[in-house]
Amino acid sequence: MHSFGSGLVHIGCLPNNQTLIVLYGRNNFKSLIAEFGCYHYSMVPVPIYDTFKESIVYEILLQTNLRERIVKLCLFYTGGRVGVYFGDFKNLPRDLSILEPTVMIYLKLKSISIRFDRIEEDLGPPLACNTIKLISVPELNIHPEENNIGEICVKGTNVFSGYYKDHATYQQKFDEDGWFHTGDIGKFTENGRLKYIDRIQDIFLINKNNSLKWVGPNKIENVYIQSNFVGQCFVFIDSHRNYLIAVIVPDIDGINRWCNENNLLLSAAEACKNTAFRSTLTDDLKSIAIRERLKPFEQVDDVFLYPDSFTQEADLLTPTMKLKRFELHNYFRHEIDNIIMHMFNKTSKIVEPNVFERF
Repeated sequence: MHSFGSGLVHIGCLPNNQTLIVLYGRNNFKSLIAEFGCYHYSMVPVPIYDTFKESIVYEILLQTNLRERIVKLCLFYTGGRVGVYFGDFKNLPRDLSILEPTVMIYLKLKSISIRFDRIEEDLGPPLACNTIKLISVPELNIHPEENNIGEICVKGTNVFSGYYKDHATYQQKFDEDGWFHTGDIGKFTENGRLKYIDRIQDIFLINKNNSLKWVGPNKIENVYIQSNFVGQCFVFIDSHRNYLIAVIVPDIDGINRWCNENNLLLSAAEACKNTAFRSTLTDDLKSIAIRERLKPFEQVDDVFLYPDSFTQEADLLTPTMKLKRFELHNYFRHEIDNIIMHMFNKTSKIVEPNVFERF
C-alpha cells in the first residue's frame, strides 16, 4: 500500500478529502486464499474453503478487520475517501479513472497505469525508481531489436537484494550488471507502456499461415474459464503441427442449468459425451473468444471434455491450485494425440516441425 501511494504521487495524482479511491479485486475467493495461504502461512487452507465455501472467507475478514485496515492504510498513504469494490472493473462507469498497480512479490510496485487511462492490456509505464529493459530469448527466436518483444529485466531501489544463503539462485536471476531477470516476456507499446505477454516457460512459438506467432496458454485459459460451462481448462499447444487443444472440465452448475433448459438429466460423464451439450459449450467458447478479442491463432482448434476435476491428489495441480502443464499433458497424452492425428489426417496438410516444442 505504501508503494501504491508513492505511485499515485509519481504520476501526479494528489488525492484529497474530495477524492474517492476504490479498491477492486478480481481474484475469486478460492485462488486468493490458496495463493496468500501458501505465501504467508505454513498451511494451505483450500480444504477449509471446500468445506465452508464463502462463509469462511467472510468470517475471516470480519475477525481480521481487513476492510478497516485497508481503508486506514489508503487514507494514511493517499488521503481521500475510500470505497471497496468487488467485481469486474469493466462494469464501472466509463468516466471513472482506473489506477492498476503491477506488483511482483520481490519488487513491490513495478509500474502503474496512468490515471484516466482505460487501457486494460498493459501495465503502464515504469515508476521513477525503476529501470526496465527487454533482452533476447534465443530459444524462442525473440529479439527486442527486431520485434520489440523480450524478457523483462528490472533494476531499481525497490528490487530485492538477493536470496537468503542461496548465492547460486542469485546468480541465476541477477546478471553481472545487477539486472534482475523476471522470467516474464513483455513488450513496450508505442507510448512507452509495458505490456505483459506471459512467462517464458509458458510461451510457445507456432507457425500459422507461414507466420511465426507467440502463444501463451495462460491467457487463453483465463478467457475460456469465463464461460459458465467451464469449471477448469488446460490448453495444450502442439508446436510441431501448430494445433491448440483445450482439455475442459465442465462446470457442474453449468451442466445442471443446461439440462434443466433441455429437460434432461445427465451426469458429468454423460454430458461430456452429449453432442448437443458439447456444441453449446464450444459455441460459448467461440463467442467469449470474440468478446475478449482473442486473435484467430490464439483460439483452440478442438476441445476434449473430461468429467473429473484436476486435483492435487492426481498430481495435476500445485499447492496454490495452479496447473501442472507437464503432468497434465502426460495424463491426457493419449486423448490429445488422437485429436491431433484426427485433425492432421482430416486436413492432409503437412506442416514443417519446428524446434520449439516444449513437451
